[in-house]
Amino acid sequence: MSKQRLFLITGTNKGIGYGLVERLLSSEKNSLVLMTSRSVPRGKEAFTKLAQAYPQEKDRLIYQQLDISSKESVDNFLSWLRNSYGKVDFLINNAAVGDRAQFENPNAPISPDKIEETMNVNFFSTVLFTEKMLPFLSDTGKIITLTTLLATLQYQKEPIRRFLSNPNITLEELFKKAEEFEELAYKGEHVAHGYSPRIYDVSKVLLNCYVRWILAKKMKESQGCFLVEPGWVKTEMGGSQAPMSVQEGTNSAWRAIHFDRDQTRKFNGKFIDSKGNELSF
Repeated sequence: MSKQRLFLITGTNKGIGYGLVERLLSSEKNSLVLMTSRSVPRGKEAFTKLAQAYPQEKDRLIYQQLDISSKESVDNFLSWLRNSYGKVDFLINNAAVGDRAQFENPNAPISPDKIEETMNVNFFSTVLFTEKMLPFLSDTGKIITLTTLLATLQYQKEPIRRFLSNPNITLEELFKKAEEFEELAYKGEHVAHGYSPRIYDVSKVLLNCYVRWILAKKMKESQGCFLVEPGWVKTEMGGSQAPMSVQEGTNSAWRAIHFDRDQTRKFNGKFIDSKGNELSF
């Protein structure tokens, strides 16, 4: 039997992250699945539930605490990973937060604390964690980042759209722009400066820019990174009115997981839907 591939998924105690773990356990037999969560009790509860549901696969299931927004947690996690496994074959950036009121009404007010948390988790911490994970990615490794159709450039105005369309943008420039946006959002002035109203969407469009223009260039010939659009899914974030099940919401990531070598190169840095079609940024 070939070597088991190691999947690392952030934010797996619920929603699409949990659904991906379940799908890997039931369908991807030659794999180890590393579940992570910010909350240890919730993470262990999810781990136990899945281990009981798939008793024959429980030896393939691993749990480790990881809060990507905590430097201490990330450092502890990377030290553990280095000593335990060394390399991962798949990093799936799923962990994210959003404001329920703004999902229902993009113009709803949002507290400064929630603005900071959304930007920190969805953009700054996801980028910094991904950068730290690059030395741990196997030679054929893939990085799959979940995003949203609402995080496309059509929802941003000039000059924001032009800035984020620059293929030569640097990480320093992108972080500076994100910090500027955050300050505008605190004052309620971001829409007047060309950004879409919902903080979650802007955090993701900035993340898209990172994957598209910066991360894709760091991939080796046999590696790849992709943005995937799960759709509107019945999760805590998506709400009960969403038309798609969690299982359906895993389809886009599942397709990217199974890209062959040619597809990996073709779609490196691209935005993919659940049918494997390239979407416009």
